[in-house]
Amino acid sequence: ATKLNSIDVDLPLPGTPVVTGQSTNNNQTATFSWSLVPSATSYLIQYNINGGSWQNATVDNRTSSYNVSAYRNDTVSIRVAANNSTGTSTYGLATTTMGSWLVCPLQNGWVDYGAGYASSGFTKTSNEVVYFKGLIKSGTVTSGTVLCTLPVGYRPTDVLVFLTGTSG
Repeated sequence: ATKLNSIDVDLPLPGTPVVTGQSTNNNQTATFSWSLVPSATSYLIQYNINGGSWQNATVDNRTSSYNVSAYRNDTVSIRVAANNSTGTSTYGLATTTMGSWLVCPLQNGWVDYGAGYASSGFTKTSNEVVYFKGLIKSGTVTSGTVLCTLPVGYRPTDVLVFLTGTSG
């Protein structure tokens, strides 16, 4: 390779990264990953949420993933290009849509009611409001019984007490 001031001047133009995406971390993070390109010295990243303005980032040639914080039903798009002293590849593209509802991990004998009723679940809006859905049955019915433990990021800052009805 020819060097000019310690820069490879005849590196091949880097190939296009192959990008994939998925929602993770309880539907709060879109995680994108791509194949490393051998001649890349960095990767140029652009992403947007729900078709909004593109946000820019650059990562080094050893990085092969990028996380974007998002909310339920958000669609996150990313494009990743490999870069070196010769130039920049075309963008590899990926899109993922965040899930709507997370499964509520029921405890103390509680199970989903079934028979056409909504299963238990929870979600959080972009305004940080947590909602529950579903109908459950057959669990322990004593004061202070835990029905479901929410993951960090979905829990209220104060203790909340709810009155509920039971039968049988």
